[in-house]
Amino acid sequence: MKKIIGTVPFVNSYPLTFYINNIDPNINLKFFYPNNLMESLIQKKANISLLPIANHFTNNNAFSLDKYCISSKGKVKSVILVSKSHFKDINTIFFDTRSKSSNLLMRVIAEKFFKISFESKTHVPTRNMIFEPNIGYVVIGDLGLEISTSRMSGLQIYDLGEIWFNETGYPFTFASFNYVETPSQDLIDVLDFSFKRGIESLDKILDYIQNINDIYVSQKYIEEYLRENIIYKFSKDHISGIDLFFSLVNDGIMNGRAKYNEKE
Repeated sequence: MKKIIGTVPFVNSYPLTFYINNIDPNINLKFFYPNNLMESLIQKKANISLLPIANHFTNNNAFSLDKYCISSKGKVKSVILVSKSHFKDINTIFFDTRSKSSNLLMRVIAEKFFKISFESKTHVPTRNMIFEPNIGYVVIGDLGLEISTSRMSGLQIYDLGEIWFNETGYPFTFASFNYVETPSQDLIDVLDFSFKRGIESLDKILDYIQNINDIYVSQKYIEEYLRENIIYKFSKDHISGIDLFFSLVNDGIMNGRAKYNEKE
C-alpha cells in the first residue's frame, strides 16, 4: 500500500517536497490547501502532512517531527495584508479562507500589537480582486508573493511575518510536518533526502516553477524568496515563537487548548 506525504500547492514547499515522488515508488506526494491538511491526517489520506501550526489548537493528536518547517525570520512576502489604507484606518479585515494559521496571526497583530477594532469577513483571493478603502485583505501563498513583488500602485502591503518578528524577535512558523500515527523510518528518510536534494538542486526547481506558468513572479524574486525569506529547519527560537503565538491566541482571541505537541 502506498504511503502519502501531504503538502501545500505553493512554491515555498518545493525545496522540502519536490523530489519525493522520484525517491521511492511506494511513497507519493499529495497536495492539499492548508485548511484541509488536518483532515488528511485524521481520515488517513496522508501518513505525514505539512500541517499549519494553528491546527494544534483544535486537535491534540497530531505530533510534529520537529525537523523541517515553513517559517520566516522577518519578511515572508507570501503572507500579507493588502489595503488601500493605512493600518490604523482599516475597519474591516477579509481573512483568507485557505489558511487558519495566517488568519490567527493577523488577529494577533491587529488585536494585540496594533490594538485596532475591526469587522471580520472571509474571502478567497484572486488575481482580479478589487480593493476597497478602509478594508484589509489577508492573502497567502503564491498570490501573496505575486502581490508583494509586483509593487502595485496605491496599495499598502503589510508583511505579517515581518511584523511578527519586529514585535517579538522570534521567527514565525507557518507549518511543520506532522503525523497522527508514528511514521516509519522510510518516510522520515524520504523527507531527509528530498530536502537535501531540493536545496542542492534549487536551480532545477526554479526552472520547473517558471515552466508551469502558474505564478507571475520572476525567477530572481522566487530564488530570493526561497533562499532568503523562507526558513526550513527548526531551532530553539522557533519553539519559543510557537509558544508565544499560542499564548497570545489563547489570551482572549480563541478559546480552547493551545499546546504544541513535540515529538518525544
